[in-house]
Amino acid sequence: MQTRAVPQIHQVGSQEGHGCTSGVPVAARASKGSPAILVLVALIAAPLVGPATLAASRSAEKERAEPDAFAEYEQLRALHGTPPFGVGEDHLVFDFEGARFELEAGEISLQQPLRSGAVTGFWFEGDGRFVLDVPDEYELSQLRRFTRDEELTGLEVSFDRLFVQVAAPELVRPLTALAAERELLDGPWGAPPYWVRGRQTAWLLEQHHDPASRVLAALSTFGERYLRAVLRIEEHGWVTFSFDARRREEIELLHHTRANLALAPNFGESWLSLDQASDRDEDGRAAPEPGGFSALEHLDAEIELLELGENPASGFGANHPIDARIDVAARLRSLRDGLGAVVLQLDPRSRIERVRSASGRTLPVLRFPRGELANHLDDEWGNREFVVLLEEPLRAGEQVTLQLEYLLELSNFAPGLSWHPNSTDYELRPFTASMLFRLRDRYDVLASGQEVDSGRDERGEWSRWEMQRPSRIVGFTFARYAHTARFEWDGVPPLTLFGTTGGYLSVQRIEDLSRFFEGNLRCLVDLLGPPDAEEMVVTLINAGHSQSFEGFLQVSENIAKKGRLGVAVHGTKELLAAHELAHQWWGHKVKPDSYRDAWLAEALAEYSAALCVRDSVDDGERVFADIVDAFRNEVHGSTAGAFNAFARPGLSVRNRFERDRMPPISHGYRAAVRHNPFAVVSTVYRKGALVLHMIDQLLRIETGSRDAFLALLRRLSDRGVATRLRTDDLMHELEAVSELDWRLLFEQWVHRAEVPTWRSQVTIGPQARSALLRIEQRDAAPEFTSWAPVRATLRDGGFEERLIQVRGLETEIEVRFEGVVDTVEIDPGFAIPVRQRGGRSARAGELHRSHRAAGG
Repeated sequence: MQTRAVPQIHQVGSQEGHGCTSGVPVAARASKGSPAILVLVALIAAPLVGPATLAASRSAEKERAEPDAFAEYEQLRALHGTPPFGVGEDHLVFDFEGARFELEAGEISLQQPLRSGAVTGFWFEGDGRFVLDVPDEYELSQLRRFTRDEELTGLEVSFDRLFVQVAAPELVRPLTALAAERELLDGPWGAPPYWVRGRQTAWLLEQHHDPASRVLAALSTFGERYLRAVLRIEEHGWVTFSFDARRREEIELLHHTRANLALAPNFGESWLSLDQASDRDEDGRAAPEPGGFSALEHLDAEIELLELGENPASGFGANHPIDARIDVAARLRSLRDGLGAVVLQLDPRSRIERVRSASGRTLPVLRFPRGELANHLDDEWGNREFVVLLEEPLRAGEQVTLQLEYLLELSNFAPGLSWHPNSTDYELRPFTASMLFRLRDRYDVLASGQEVDSGRDERGEWSRWEMQRPSRIVGFTFARYAHTARFEWDGVPPLTLFGTTGGYLSVQRIEDLSRFFEGNLRCLVDLLGPPDAEEMVVTLINAGHSQSFEGFLQVSENIAKKGRLGVAVHGTKELLAAHELAHQWWGHKVKPDSYRDAWLAEALAEYSAALCVRDSVDDGERVFADIVDAFRNEVHGSTAGAFNAFARPGLSVRNRFERDRMPPISHGYRAAVRHNPFAVVSTVYRKGALVLHMIDQLLRIETGSRDAFLALLRRLSDRGVATRLRTDDLMHELEAVSELDWRLLFEQWVHRAEVPTWRSQVTIGPQARSALLRIEQRDAAPEFTSWAPVRATLRDGGFEERLIQVRGLETEIEVRFEGVVDTVEIDPGFAIPVRQRGGRSARAGELHRSHRAAGG
């Protein structure tokens, strides 16, 4: 098999002329355009593209001479522009989806127009103002924290530099008119300033985003608008405002940071994310309807696992990577009229050889070679996101099949969402799949779905797998000298374990894992009911992470290690196994609706796993307390308990440094912050699990039932496979069984980011039948409200529990008890995820004597 460097930008294979449907010609050059260009102007100006109009556009498309798409792509990347010219006496104002750019004084350069006359960018140096409306209260709260301005009602800042890449005719029309008056649109064209090139590089390397390819994709799709603008503001440096019609939430504001590209290549601090104005609800928040321009419906892949990769064997199982050759036929469905390009995502290490249409025609692939700019990456690395220009625009509902051929080095597994092209345009939609594997001698493979056939031919061993029921992710694991063991137990689905017997792994170590998975699987079935999958397959992979597919798990082979020197490990393997198994319920059987609800899948899986560890291991209550303690320390940024088996002290240190910038749980994958790109783990997984623990304890005290929360989990799980779970669904379930103000709790703990600090004092009354509780609350908004359990241990050996409301800067409340108390403690089990300071408890005798002494 050839391992040549694969061209990523130029045409591969047939050199038939093909290009994007040209963009909108500027008004100043419209008179020089062809009739086809004038037809295109009318199409883009129209609000909707009907079938008749689309047919006419296709006819016009065939009649005109198509420009070379790669030449246009290279031209856009080159960023050649006009000589700078002044904005004139009347400053220029551009309004775009709630954002306003005001160019008051300075000089502008327009990017060289495309062959059609479309101007797709400009840069400006001078005095400008940027104004952005922020109708979403939660997003506004995020912006206030990042800008450190609590009085902020929207964003209004000055800038001195602005660089814009755009496919929106209304934005560039005034500028092109000015340039036409000065006769600058016919050249000469010069190189951009150094800072423009620097901002382009930041987009490409730090954010995996290639504006040039996205501009051409937008110009190829009728009615699509795209804008990406970076501006330098005095208070905060470089900030990017973008509008991407292919995102579910089209508007985004990113703050540029100096990140370690080796650790966090796709890093930018997300300050805002908003729906376009026409899609927002009455509170200015994102509507529940999904977005997207295309959907993957079926994947037919032939995967050759025949050639060894260049890297050496590694991992606990001494796995030698395979240079996989993958041929994929991806069937896509258009979700809108006039779709002329699809935006796909693929592992950046993949080397695309070519993409063909169903007719066999080689299609243009626009993919930026990131490895050429980044010293820490192989030269053959490409951008994760790339664009394929279609032969002709599609109507909504029409299908197209793309045949992709590429190479990808795999350790011993294919991770979901990255090994195959996914055209969901930021949406995870279910699809079916068929996979034919060709294997090296002594290799075996297991995959999502079922094996339907296998055999041997002149090319060696082969195995075919089908995933007939639609799923959102699909993966596979392969191994040399593999061992497969199947286990059947009463009351739970059968389990298959699969892994290599190379390196330090062995048949015994693989089969010993069955006890972890059996105990947790049995616990989860008892807790949540039967999963949707009829059987479970667990495969060991050479990685530090794990991933759960429907009925198919990829678990880090590190789970087979005996332990870490000097660190207690009791319960850690069980927690890992239970978390991945729990995703069969939280993530597959019940799916989160959007990224803002993704915390439900991760936090519910994490907390369900912790509950199973509590109920299945020796000394489970203590282990469960260690889990909760480790989560609290990580969220609070404390290194206390660093030798706790479940602790991640490195993340704790980062969280302490970035405490004021940590985002809300509901921001999901947007939770990366300036010096902590992994804050999503602490926020979504750990803090989310702590919130569920708080709900569990509050519900137990308020209803008087230890099983109230468990019953709630079962009701959520019983919603079934068609359910898309939203945060509000959990809130409504709680409101149905409890009178606490759950809406306020979710607003404070899920949609806002504050983690208050409490300083408490407990004073027991003279008769030991009451206690005066004082709680000072800091590090939160003055109106922050929460609840706290209070537990009184009685002298007769019993106990009483109460719930108190903590609100504002200081709360003072007297709590009365039926019996004579011995001790009173605020939040004895650390159910509330606040930072606790001061005396949370008091003993009646000591405080009574102190009280009498104080009274004379």
